Amino acid sequence: MRTVPPPRGPAAGIEFLVPSATPELVRLCDILRQNQELTPPPLKGKVTSAIARREVIAKAKELLDKAQYMDFYQTLDVTPDISMTAMNTRKDDLIVLYSVSTDGFTPEEVSILSESIALIKRLTGILSNPQRRLGYDLARGKASPAVVRECHKDFGVDLKAFREFWESKYPQKLAMADDLRRAAKAALARGDEIEAADLLEKAATHDPFTL
Repeated sequence: MRTVPPPRGPAAGIEFLVPSATPELVRLCDILRQNQELTPPPLKGKVTSAIARREVIAKAKELLDKAQYMDFYQTLDVTPDISMTAMNTRKDDLIVLYSVSTDGFTPEEVSILSESIALIKRLTGILSNPQRRLGYDLARGKASPAVVRECHKDFGVDLKAFREFWESKYPQKLAMADDLRRAAKAALARGDEIEAADLLEKAATHDPFTL
């Protein structure tokens, strides 16, 4: 079996690894934390009350705590099958949520808020970019077939390199997909269209880059 290099271009910067190889993903968050500004950029956000300030800081701490799990989707509180349009909306909503006036904040709170905004921008910068998102999903070993189709049809992403790398890295997933497709064919021959459709949907999760 031949191996192929990972996709290049806008996807560069995403490590293409088996899911268990997490040190590289850990390093991404380490770099993110090391490069934070201790004071945030000028914000034009709304003035917050003491109660609202506590709430936004609590949410910021929760966001940073989630980052330790190294799952970008979980950190941003979205599902891996979220559409690109919805992902961009989520990005905008999060930026608005944390864009508050820091008047009255302690230095620690300012630092927490700054780290949260930088984390959001870094992760959404990946997940809201079609090629970088597919690169991240490729590294995770999990990709939503619906998102792959959307990136290909709506954003013109060439899937060839992604597909070749998936085939090289996850042959066992392709074997499972083939088994499910054969089972779907048998179900269809029996006239069970519902089961056949369900089996084909499952097959697509194991072979998401074949449309």
